[in-house]
Amino acid sequence: MQSLFTTFCLLFFTFNVSLAQTNHNDLKDVNLKGNVKSFGQCFLEGVSMPLAASNKMCRMGIGNTYNEKGFLISSNSVSYNAKVLEIKYYYDTDGVLNASDYYYPGTKMSQSFLITVKQDTAKNEVSYWFYEGSILQSKTVFIRDKKGNLVVHMNYDKDEKLNMEKHYEYDADNYKIKESFWSVGPSGYLDKPILKSVVTYKNDEFGNPVMKTNSSSKETTAYTYKYDRNGNWLLCTSYNDKGEINQIAEQYFEYY
Repeated sequence: MQSLFTTFCLLFFTFNVSLAQTNHNDLKDVNLKGNVKSFGQCFLEGVSMPLAASNKMCRMGIGNTYNEKGFLISSNSVSYNAKVLEIKYYYDTDGVLNASDYYYPGTKMSQSFLITVKQDTAKNEVSYWFYEGSILQSKTVFIRDKKGNLVVHMNYDKDEKLNMEKHYEYDADNYKIKESFWSVGPSGYLDKPILKSVVTYKNDEFGNPVMKTNSSSKETTAYTYKYDRNGNWLLCTSYNDKGEINQIAEQYFEYY
């Protein structure tokens, strides 16, 4: 469970690295509105809301903090109310990500990465090279459109072989409406990625999905939300195609 959860969190937080010089930041990438200082997201165990906060079990969760420019400075991952991963991000004087520290409380293990950023002249294609010491561990490539929306996200292993690729499409309001996902397993086993799934979204006025359809599994999921005054959701309830609740999630915010 912990290894699967950690893998999920690494993929999630890889998405949350960007450059201050472009017309986007980490808050925009995850559709958070307002000057968010920190937020937590928790997928609750069970399908009913516990009356007392002390009774809530967070099956899987994250906690992020951001600087005033909207860039990620720390992340925590939680599994069944226990913190399983802590990440800190460091930037140079130009606001470019250059290092990160990982700490695993359960095993008391830690890792530190130096990050080299490369980009094209238009700053629409950016690659992040993660080194432990002088040894390359992984590479992530982001390609953005002229509005700053992420349209391609690719991960490479330490041998620079592609092991994951995502493509995104957006509506006129720059809200995500389609996500195509490929992966290769084991890493580098095939020369070309295998299409795993295509997910399409119908969104509400805040850009959050009210309907999600997975073309591979043929599953359709509906969502309802409760929002704060900034337009960020506090409570999300998802339903299967029979109208039954299958997941409840909460979010908590602190603003500058």
